[in-house]
Formats: sequence, C-alpha cells, structure tokens
Amino acid sequence: ATYEGLPVTAIANGAFYKSEIMSIVLPEGITTIGYFSFEYCRKLTSISIPSTVTSIGDYAFYACEMLSNVHFVASSALTSLGAYAFSNCLSLMQIYLPEGITEIKSHAFYADTNLSQILIPVSVHVFAESAFEWCDLLMSIFYGGNATQWGMISRFDGNDILLSTTRYDYSATPASGTWRYVDGNPVLWS
Repeated sequence: ATYEGLPVTAIANGAFYKSEIMSIVLPEGITTIGYFSFEYCRKLTSISIPSTVTSIGDYAFYACEMLSNVHFVASSALTSLGAYAFSNCLSLMQIYLPEGITEIKSHAFYADTNLSQILIPVSVHVFAESAFEWCDLLMSIFYGGNATQWGMISRFDGNDILLSTTRYDYSATPASGTWRYVDGNPVLWS
C-alpha cells in the first residue's frame, strides 16, 4: 500500500479511533497495528490482518463491540499481541491466533463475554494477568501442542477459565480428543 507515493507500513496509534468504519481488509506490507488504532470503533464487524503484520498494539481493538470476525491471513508473521488488544469485543465468539505469538498479554481478551472458541498456538509461553478474565462462555480451546507443552505455559492470575474449559490438543493423525487443520480451521478428529 502507498500514500502519496510512499509505502504504508503501519496503522498509526489512534488512526481510526472512534471511527464509523464497518469492515476493513488491511493490505500486505502493513507490519504494525498501533496502540488504540481501532479503539471504540463500535460499528467495526470484520477485519482481515495481513501476513506481514508482526505487532498489534495495546488497546488496538478495545471496545469494538460489534467485531465478530478477525481473520489472520495464512503464514502470519504476528509475534506480539498487545495488552487489552481485543478486550471488550462483545460480539467476538471465536478467534484463531496464528503460530508465532509468544505471549497473550495482560487483559488481551478481557470481558469478551461471548468468546466461546479460541485457537492458541504452541508458540505461546505466557498467559499474562487477566488475559481471559470474564470470558465466561469460553467452551473450547484448540491448542497447537500437547498436554505437556500446555502444562509448561506460565499463567498469571485472572485466567482460571483456562483450567475449566475443554482443551483439544493438535494431532496430525486421528486420536480421541484432538484436532487437525482443514482449510486453515481447527476441526476435531471424529
């Protein structure tokens, strides 16, 4: 993407703050979604995040109450998901995080009261404070690793829901209670 002949590589901090935007497909080449960039975009329902994005800043999608579709393009380079990044996204029911993220930062999904399904990649090593607090409808975790790897993830206070939610570990071959990828989505082995 270019603007006035110059390459665009970032969505600036607060760029779309309280915007009336409803849907956006960010172009390849964007590497950073800044702090507060889409905060309080209450009409935003859908966003496609390109493979080139490496960082989503703190509060990037905070209180996007209608946001229900977050799509990460295949081969995502995302490694950093900021604090409160998707907090208070009341319409978000599922999200499939890409491999490469190492930490789910503080309050990242706090009070996503309708979040029922999440894919957590094996690259995650930390669930920071209250990352999933008040996600009381969380029913399914598709984890990209195995039970031993899951047990090694550091968990800080406010993530008790992760202990009571049904977790399915990844398996390339059929096994009870495991999942595989089908067209880029997690699907249980039957």
